[in-house]
Amino acid sequence: MALFIAASDEASDGTATGPFFYGGWVARERLWTKTFTPDWQRLVLDGPPKIDHLHMVDIKSPKWRAAHGITADDHERRLDAAFDLLVAAGGIVPIVYSVDGGHFRKECADLKLVIPTAGGTARKRFEPDYTCWLHYVLQVLHFIHGTRPDVEQIDFVVERNGPITKHIETFHGEIAGVLRAIKADHLARLVGDIIPGGKDRVPLQAADLLCWHTQAARAGKLSQADAQRYARISGRQGLLLEVTNDEITAFVKRAGNAVIVGGAEGV
Repeated sequence: MALFIAASDEASDGTATGPFFYGGWVARERLWTKTFTPDWQRLVLDGPPKIDHLHMVDIKSPKWRAAHGITADDHERRLDAAFDLLVAAGGIVPIVYSVDGGHFRKECADLKLVIPTAGGTARKRFEPDYTCWLHYVLQVLHFIHGTRPDVEQIDFVVERNGPITKHIETFHGEIAGVLRAIKADHLARLVGDIIPGGKDRVPLQAADLLCWHTQAARAGKLSQADAQRYARISGRQGLLLEVTNDEITAFVKRAGNAVIVGGAEGV
């Protein structure tokens, strides 16, 4: 079976009003497992000293590096190695979505995510993760269907992130049905599993690296070395897309005051 894996993560400037990014890499499962992950383990993680994961917030922290025996030069070497692998892996495609965090928060201030619970329903704040994730999934389906005609299934790997991940899993469970309802069976048949993972999962580390650099580049906060590395992949075949303010406003008007998922009733 021609199985693809799309691994994704998110990044922001840590404020409620800055741009929010969601995206990652999509590639054949055998590329991830047979070559990319073993090479990443050997060249990026094993050191010495060995580290469990490459996470940008950690590797950029002098405190974290000191605790793990990572020097400033070694941190640069490991990032060079990570980008070398991404550049060499020709079958790996980046797809990233962004949204204006300030506009999103303003427009969605009264919008709630309504989900089923054992006792009925619960109303949660509607986060930008959900909008960007749905756009990301649909774009992955469209892109892979159009460029990889032999694909049979796309599984989605997401970082395990408490309640937000649980709600994204619920969204995922409805995507195929919605696509069939709008006569997009060619996309619905590609929807595979959703797989939550930890920071130790290499495709998620690669997604974190992509989103962190994309956000920092947009903010003009990349160091010279980081900018040179990012330039090696920023023109890669793939897509850097935006959920526009007009799209967010139109979505909120359609939704009213609630986005209902998972068969929630009694709202």
